[in-house]
Amino acid sequence: MTDKFINKVIVFLVGLVFVILPILINPLGFSVFALPRVFFLYLVSLVLLVLILYQNLKKKNIKIEYNIFHLLSLVFLFFIVVSVVFSKHKYTALWGYDADYEGLFTWLSYLFFFLIGYLYFRNEKSIKYLFASLAITSLLVSVYAILQYFFDWQLMDWVQKTEIARASSFLGHPNYLAGYYILILPLIYFLIQQRYFKFWLQVGLRLVFALGVVSLVLTFSRAGWLTFILMLFISGVIYNKKLIISYKKNTKAYLLSFFILIIVSLSVIIAFDVFSLVADRFMSIFDSNTASTKVRVLLYIQSLNLLKNNFLFGIGPDNFAYIIPQYFLPAWGIYTGAVADKAHNQILDYWVSFGIFGLLSYLSIIVFWIYKMITSIKNKLADEKELLIMIFLSVIGYLFFVQINYTTIELAPILWFLIGLGVYNIYRIGLLKSWKFEIKFDQANLRLFVHLVTVVTLVGLLIGLVLTGYKKIAADYYFVKSLKASELNESIHYNEKAINYDPYLTSYYLNLNHRLVSLGELSGDYSYFDKAIANLNYAYNYLPLEYRIHYQQGETYLKLVQYAQTKDYLYQKAKLSYLQTLNLYPNSVESHLKLGVILAELGNDDQAIDYWLKCLELNNQQEKCLYNLSVIHSKVGQQELANEFLDKYNQIKNH
Repeated sequence: MTDKFINKVIVFLVGLVFVILPILINPLGFSVFALPRVFFLYLVSLVLLVLILYQNLKKKNIKIEYNIFHLLSLVFLFFIVVSVVFSKHKYTALWGYDADYEGLFTWLSYLFFFLIGYLYFRNEKSIKYLFASLAITSLLVSVYAILQYFFDWQLMDWVQKTEIARASSFLGHPNYLAGYYILILPLIYFLIQQRYFKFWLQVGLRLVFALGVVSLVLTFSRAGWLTFILMLFISGVIYNKKLIISYKKNTKAYLLSFFILIIVSLSVIIAFDVFSLVADRFMSIFDSNTASTKVRVLLYIQSLNLLKNNFLFGIGPDNFAYIIPQYFLPAWGIYTGAVADKAHNQILDYWVSFGIFGLLSYLSIIVFWIYKMITSIKNKLADEKELLIMIFLSVIGYLFFVQINYTTIELAPILWFLIGLGVYNIYRIGLLKSWKFEIKFDQANLRLFVHLVTVVTLVGLLIGLVLTGYKKIAADYYFVKSLKASELNESIHYNEKAINYDPYLTSYYLNLNHRLVSLGELSGDYSYFDKAIANLNYAYNYLPLEYRIHYQQGETYLKLVQYAQTKDYLYQKAKLSYLQTLNLYPNSVESHLKLGVILAELGNDDQAIDYWLKCLELNNQQEKCLYNLSVIHSKVGQQELANEFLDKYNQIKNH
């Protein structure tokens, strides 16, 4: 294969990734979006690596050119690896948490796309091919988003809500969809600016852009709206009088673009009466009492508390969900349904994950890139200013957006690719110094050895990737079959198969525990309770930091108490489980409540009172704690206190 052919294949594969990654789904699995996408990303990244190594290792002398951005990215990668070494859950640090899959291997893929953006997209044709690919995907995403919002049309009705209040399309979450458009719309606009496209192709691109804007509105993502407004402001500042000149030179095209956008947007808003909903949502930006605002503020505070003990090296990639419960504030108890797998602020998230050195190395890349891009845009010698401006807007917009959200595996490869593409254009203009070194393979034996080692390593990586991907996707498939099974025995069978394939997911164990306990209660066969307990004991081997496993163990022991003749043993086991829960989640209201119940049953009234008082300290509206305190104080003859707690209980109950 010639270098020219390999370059074309690489360009094609990168375009394929950006087309497929945002729309790839697995309707047969529980992880509909993230799991298939991350393994597709791994697979294509590995193929790209094989092509690049083949292209270079066939040469006797390998010339490597690098610049400050490559060195900074290596430093950043080094501190990511360091954080993995110091992480408490290394499997997750390598592969990622099941909702996000942003472990070390995913970060290697991100930085690899940064390198590809720098090396292989050095001509106008390849860049326009890539952006056109993104436009095609954007059209599919937008059409589905609009159908989804207005007609409740969905591909995975058992996963998503029946009535859809916010569009999410193939991205799976409204904020992810908003982030997608923040990245993509400037690149589509770059294509619109190209003069040599045929008239109807120009019309099509403007329609794609208009549908993207409408879909962005339908996400009801306040962060997305604010970012888009900011991008419009920045573009106005950058273009200034130049925008007016360009407009006069191409009046027909710009008028057509403007009118299509206005007509489509107004038609949607008028036909479906969305305007009032949009206005209400936008005004909620200024309301600090919304649930999403409170959740984010709590996450920021809790993350800062976490940093006190993990300041230097962080907790490792995607370990947040396991470590943050130790720092949950009492107020978090009312948001138990909220997912705490990220800090919801990119800078804070990277600091928590990679430590201060990892954060500083990342910020050095971004700050220096912004400075050099602004310098390049101002440079009179720059011959591709429109391209530079649109890359700059995409990256700046998305970086602003993720300060209120976080990156995802669908969008981060595009982000890092654009950063790499920007670095090449900075270098091309002559604003970036580079260095070179050469690796020589003069001896045939040495070349053969290097080739063999490379081939063996790549084959090993491919086999490992295929096997791991197969196991995880198979586990995901069987878990769905377990959830859909009509018979408990059938559900248990499939759930056990899911755990055999992938023993690292908490939801598998919790679901199996629920099924086993339910079957034990229905059948009267108490051996199912033993199996439920054994299932959770097995889970400890893989998820020692997961407080929900310990809590569910305590719940199982308490359910078994009603069927047992010797209850004290089970109470002691349940007590131990709840104490272990508190080690991982010290402010767990429910654990304090249950420990009080257990201690009261064991005759330790004073200790029970202490736990219930702590429960009220964490949540003064906890009805069961108030009622239990009323009963126990009455039991020990403290009627005045008993009446006081009973009055508070009745006030809350009757409110």
